Amino acid sequence: MTQSEAPRHTGSMVIFHAPDIGLDHAVEAFGASWTIERHDKFFAVQQDSDGPRLVIELRGGPEFRESLDAIAQGTGFAKRISGYDTWFHIHISDPDTVLSEANTLLESQRILTKLTGGVVYNLWGKRMFDPNEDGAA
Repeated sequence: MTQSEAPRHTGSMVIFHAPDIGLDHAVEAFGASWTIERHDKFFAVQQDSDGPRLVIELRGGPEFRESLDAIAQGTGFAKRISGYDTWFHIHISDPDTVLSEANTLLESQRILTKLTGGVVYNLWGKRMFDPNEDGAA
């Protein structure tokens, strides 16, 4: 898939089960080296002043377990995410920019998976992985 083939308004999910983790924990995990805009139900992060801006929203609930389990079917993560019911949705409104500076997206995924113990699911490629494991990138 080339950068221009990426669908518009796509995203990435960091899927997990950790009822005690909220938006404030995620904002704190990004630290001072990121520019962060905190809003009521989401936050936006930017690693460099001219880099892509990612909007991150917390979603989930027990009613989503079945859908998340279905996403994991046929991957090496099906057993690991059984019972996961929450995700950070990383919205990507300009895939060309984000994919051309993929380190920003990958680093945000690493931060959120370290915080949650979860896994990443990229919506555009339907790929599930753990960016903290060797060879994942």
